Amino acid sequence: MDARRIAELKQAANRLSDLFIDDVDKYTAECETLYSGGKYSEEEYSIIIRLCDVYIAVKKGAMSREEAVEKQRELLRGE
Repeated sequence: MDARRIAELKQAANRLSDLFIDDVDKYTAECETLYSGGKYSEEEYSIIIRLCDVYIAVKKGAMSREEAVEKQRELLRGE
């Protein structure tokens, strides 16, 4: 996966994490739109959702930024 696509996945995950924190219904609707939109493969969509979980944890203080960086690397390497 190229750097541009990775940045796009991270941006989508960040947007979703904000939606989740602000309004779970909007988060759910946006997830459904992303999933059915065909812009992302199944694997990419899975990465977005898992990155979103990491970003939420950081934003809520449940995970340090250092832990998040490592987890993000693992997810993007397919681990």
